[in-house]
Amino acid sequence: MLRIVRRLAGHSKWANIRHKKGGKDAAKADQFQKLAKVIETSSKLAGGDRSHPALASALSRAKDARMPKKTVDAAVTRGGADKSAGAGLEELYYEGTLPGGVGVIVDALSDNKNRTAGEVRATFKKHGGALGAPGSVAWNWRRVAEIRPAVPVDEEKLFEVAVEAGADDVVDDAVFADPALSASIRDALDAAGFVVEASDRIWIPEDRVDAPAPHAALDALDALDDVSAVWHNAQ
Repeated sequence: MLRIVRRLAGHSKWANIRHKKGGKDAAKADQFQKLAKVIETSSKLAGGDRSHPALASALSRAKDARMPKKTVDAAVTRGGADKSAGAGLEELYYEGTLPGGVGVIVDALSDNKNRTAGEVRATFKKHGGALGAPGSVAWNWRRVAEIRPAVPVDEEKLFEVAVEAGADDVVDDAVFADPALSASIRDALDAAGFVVEASDRIWIPEDRVDAPAPHAALDALDALDDVSAVWHNAQ
């Protein structure tokens, strides 16, 4: 049965609030180095399968950053070369708060959750924040799949096909849905002639905090080896 949903404006709650480093050359080099590590680790977990959610998300972020395809492909190959390498890896997420009441969710891939939790906790503390218990922040957020077809698209057709397949909404040519439905929605889009260019799993805060983004703390969290993405709810 077709779910009736309201098409939201681009500034709606679906707006993606992922921490991103600046675009200067030095910062971009650091970003590419970190992304390559995330792709390689995700590829280990996925056994090189680019359709795996963790690797698909990492590839989507690399595309957003305009990371060279050659660098991306090399990282995927390195990670996927040993099919048993990802056996001990886990997808994790941590919740915490920073000064001003800013809520933060940290996505990580780790082979040692105690090490990763300790590093995340110490980083929050160093920057005047605190690592929270499970649910302390995430209760007010949603985990959502974001699927983006290559543009330009027929917006009305995209909306109709995506919602019929179970999507929650289409905003600025991006489809948002329950992550469990991501594969079936992609199949429906493919069948309708759309070319899916990127897909990601993102965190969406239901409410935002009227405070500046604490960039130093977010950069420090993002720089941790096991961290793959950092999300916040600052304006």
